[in-house]
Amino acid sequence: MNKQRGFTLIELLVVISIIALLLALLTPALEKARELGRRAVCLGNLKDLSISWIMYADDNEGKLVNGETGEAPRTKVNNTSTPPKVYKEIPWAFESDPATSRNEQEAQIKKGTLYTYSRNVKVYRCPGGKANHMRTYSITCSVNGEGSHLVNNNAMLWIKNRSLIRRPQKRIILIDEGRTIVNNDPDPTKGHSFKISYFNQEWIDSPPARHDGGTTIAYADNHAEYRKWAGVDTRTFGEFFTSGSPSNSDGSQDCRDMRRDIWGKLP
Repeated sequence: MNKQRGFTLIELLVVISIIALLLALLTPALEKARELGRRAVCLGNLKDLSISWIMYADDNEGKLVNGETGEAPRTKVNNTSTPPKVYKEIPWAFESDPATSRNEQEAQIKKGTLYTYSRNVKVYRCPGGKANHMRTYSITCSVNGEGSHLVNNNAMLWIKNRSLIRRPQKRIILIDEGRTIVNNDPDPTKGHSFKISYFNQEWIDSPPARHDGGTTIAYADNHAEYRKWAGVDTRTFGEFFTSGSPSNSDGSQDCRDMRRDIWGKLP
């Protein structure tokens, strides 16, 4: 009579231990591969949005799209004409609260000026963003964003026309900020763009650090790249959504590089 022999308890424990060891070894590699995939899609989205940004300027005599996202369009009165002309700058995308539904957030995107050029709402969101955040990208403060007060309306720093941009391959226009609201401020009436100090070595908005301790950015010449933060404090600011001045040389270099690339130069 044939007797079937099963696994002993020790053999089962050995097999389970080997499987657990293999999983422990493979999981970081799989997560890294997923992050590289998300990063590639994110860079593609930024290139799409940056070409839309350029197309808008080309269609409007070089004028840059409103980089803020406030609920109300920015208005400008030209008193040199009779009667005075009132211009309205519609935001590139309207601010939305992640607490609202997906449809409501997408409607805010579709109301924005750049939706005419980028009509796929998925382009406005990094695949690594939180599930309820339909827009994760921001225009930077210096390219007709929320930055005029930071440099006292200096026309060569706070740019409103593409013709004034020097070295477009070095001027950051879009960044994957990772959130549709900043510093836990849900007020949709505030016009937000990604801000960093020009005069001081200081982060005003927290440096994004979702992409493996770095972020993705797009430049005025339509190329996009990944930037890895060198400073531990830079990554800490990003991970805990805080801001302030760097405390070490690597963090200072991160901040200095971003100030130069967003504003076009340093003081």
